[in-house]
Amino acid sequence: MMLAVRQHQEARRDLIRHFVDLAENAGIAVAERFLAGARASFQVLAQRASIGVLLALNNAALAGMRKW
Repeated sequence: MMLAVRQHQEARRDLIRHFVDLAENAGIAVAERFLAGARASFQVLAQRASIGVLLALNNAALAGMRKW
């Protein structure tokens, strides 16, 4: 089962900022590869939600969070 990919507005803004910075400083092709790589990573995470290492965090709201 593939889960839905959801991005917070801040995460989306960060991706756009990185895209713009890369486009301005490294070229549009690099920026587009970055965005394609990010989207591919999100799809991998959606397909394999248990990928990565479980984190031991003190905040109960973050229970079950993984690092990949």
